[in-house]
Amino acid sequence: MDEHIRQRERLNKFFKILLWTGLILLLPAIFVARPVYREFKVWRANALAQEAAELLKETPPNVYLAYQKAMSAYALTKNEIEVLRVVARVYERIHPINAFNFWKVVVEHPEHQLDDRIQFTKTAFSLNKREVILEQIRWFEENHINTPQVKIIKIQWYQSESRIEHALRLAEELFNDTTVDTEMRLVYPKLCLISSNANLQNKGIMAIEQLITGFDEQTLAACRLVILFNNIPKPLLEKACLKLRNHPHSQLIDRLNSYAVFYRLGNIRRDTLFSQTEALFDNKNPQQFLEYVKWLSMNGFSKQFLTKVTLEQALNHKDIFSLYIKALAVDNNKSLLKELLNKPKIPIEEFYRNLLLMHYHKNENDPKEAKRYLNKAILCVESQKNNIPSKLWQIETYTRQMGWQEDHQMIVLNLMKIPSEQRRAFETLVTSLKKQGKTQEMLKHYKALIAQTPQDPIIINDYAYLRLLLGIEIKDSINDVKKLIKDHPKFLAYHITLTLGYLRNNQINSAMQTLQGISTDWLIVSNHFKATVLAVLLRLKNKDNDETIRQLLNSLEPESLLPEEKALIGLKQVPLQK
Repeated sequence: MDEHIRQRERLNKFFKILLWTGLILLLPAIFVARPVYREFKVWRANALAQEAAELLKETPPNVYLAYQKAMSAYALTKNEIEVLRVVARVYERIHPINAFNFWKVVVEHPEHQLDDRIQFTKTAFSLNKREVILEQIRWFEENHINTPQVKIIKIQWYQSESRIEHALRLAEELFNDTTVDTEMRLVYPKLCLISSNANLQNKGIMAIEQLITGFDEQTLAACRLVILFNNIPKPLLEKACLKLRNHPHSQLIDRLNSYAVFYRLGNIRRDTLFSQTEALFDNKNPQQFLEYVKWLSMNGFSKQFLTKVTLEQALNHKDIFSLYIKALAVDNNKSLLKELLNKPKIPIEEFYRNLLLMHYHKNENDPKEAKRYLNKAILCVESQKNNIPSKLWQIETYTRQMGWQEDHQMIVLNLMKIPSEQRRAFETLVTSLKKQGKTQEMLKHYKALIAQTPQDPIIINDYAYLRLLLGIEIKDSINDVKKLIKDHPKFLAYHITLTLGYLRNNQINSAMQTLQGISTDWLIVSNHFKATVLAVLLRLKNKDNDETIRQLLNSLEPESLLPEEKALIGLKQVPLQK
């Protein structure tokens, strides 16, 4: 009995020793396993991020799958910079505000690179976050970073400030730098050619002439640019067209476009145009055939389009069907157009069917039916969960083109309720009201927006400018803009608003001193700025300014001014755009 008890005690002792030995051996393993698991999570997250990045490089990008992989990576770790980068890149395609927020996290990461900060600034531009843009530009300057990409950012900034001289100076630097890529070099001739200033246009033409001397990629890009403009001398256009036609790397659309320009110049007959362009591609190649009929549609060759495309082809191809409908409308084939749009099964989404029927009835002078289909299109959008902003913007375009101002404003106000679209929608609304000369209504909407974004300097300045135009709250408006100038002393728009404030306050000398403190070429600033400058010079009645006044008046486009701006310089009312 005693022996049995002693044996059991020995066994218990043995198991205790075994248990403690196991625990002692297990503890290090536990502590080792935790960091190993963390390392595995980081490795897996980076692998998913890499897969997402590759999906975005596909043609077309597989955004949906990239989003899934990027968010899976982010769920595993929220600190890896590669993961944060790819999430930001995915959101750039589907949700700009989220993209901005993630890029902000990236640039605050200790491992961020210059490209991250550049992309962050570009995203800020897309959302018009001017305070952020200016903050980043200051960072580049403080750190003495002036790469070509940074110069492009500064050019955009100067353009947004109407400081065209500064933008042109930087663009010319890029143009003269043969080491930068072609797109950057082309910024200078683009800025010159879009200008209404004849001297700048000539500089743009000379710049283009320098770029189309060879047969490299730079020549091809320059030729593609030059045929987009109507203010190019005929010999240069002809040279660019021949280069496009014979360049070893030109594509079908390049050669087709060169023939379209030749036709526009009167260098080729219509029948020859079609016979020669049809010889450029293989009718049996579906992609080339689609490219050709799209080109016919884009250039308004509706009759040729309808001879080239059969009804059967149109009904079996979504892209071709929409072009076919457009060609029927241009060709005034009303009966077939109406019949097709009312067919129960056509290769087009119900939303687009309603838009096209709206357009059809508008052309038939049946506004009641047109509005009915507009409302049906809006209902289609409201019933969907995806792509709502995109479709609302399409309705915005239609209603604007048709001159339905009330419907247009309703759509824009709905877009303003969507956070990602608010700023763009607001600018669209302001542009529309400006064309109608509705300064009071513009002021009302600015007042509502400033209540939501009281710190936005651009909105503060515009709100002050409108109040000064209307001659109300002059003292408060001047104080508001002085605070802005204190923070942003080089922003031209703020100085123009202050000048207008002094003008409204009958402080003409102060207004002139403000203008004299600005270094810019007044002939290439916006028409709104010119109106204020002219108003000051006209009030001074100094003969030394007569030539400047004459040049400003000659370069002014009065139809773009608000009624109060016209009144500033004594212009009679110009018929408003509808």
